[in-house]
Amino acid sequence: MSIDAIGGVAGGAAQQKQGTGKIPSPEETFLSYVKKSPVERWIENWLKARGLTKEEFDALPPDEHEALAKEMAEDLKKAAQEKRV
Repeated sequence: MSIDAIGGVAGGAAQQKQGTGKIPSPEETFLSYVKKSPVERWIENWLKARGLTKEEFDALPPDEHEALAKEMAEDLKKAAQEKRV
């Protein structure tokens, strides 16, 4: 697993864009990642694969948000059945 996969530089840049004004240390990035549940990490990766952050997903128009949420639920159900979560 690369550092970018757990937030690394890309995660730091994203957090800095959110207005924190500070790039987290590698330790902070790692701890933030491991504190997430497997489902939270799965959702984050699912959104990332579609070019979205959680904040961007939450800001989508209601019809787009609902359609993506439905797709996400179906994919999560499949992943759980295949024990990938």
